[in-house]
Amino acid sequence: MRRTRGPTRARDVWNLHEDEKIVVHCNELGQPIKRVASILSTFLGSVARNGQLCPLNYTKWNEMLPSYKVELLKVIERKFLLPKESHDWVLKSVNRKWKEYKAKLKAHWKQDGMTEEEVAHVCPPDVIPHQWRELVHYWFSEKHVSR
Repeated sequence: MRRTRGPTRARDVWNLHEDEKIVVHCNELGQPIKRVASILSTFLGSVARNGQLCPLNYTKWNEMLPSYKVELLKVIERKFLLPKESHDWVLKSVNRKWKEYKAKLKAHWKQDGMTEEEVAHVCPPDVIPHQWRELVHYWFSEKHVSR
């Protein structure tokens, strides 16, 4: 089996002191620019894979409670000094990364011919077990299969 680098964790950003923030500059569309854009994007990927901040048991981003999105912005603003006009871009980016993460989980853990119980039985190490069971249940539901 080929070894890969694995997901980025953004440890340097998570380990920032409380009084430190990374300043983000944006263009006229509210999109981060320069080197900081890459750092922010990496951090947002780690946030999207965090089950406490972005639960996997929601089927769509729009169904997620607004309180989660408010908390997301608070967590991000503890680490980054963001202009207000970039908030929409940040939430859209986390949404995209969250959906990609769920798709990657499905591609890796749900194999053809496996039953719902077999897939649900083997929870990935970085996923909260009850969220995993609900996500697997959705994958096998009539609503999802008929799409």
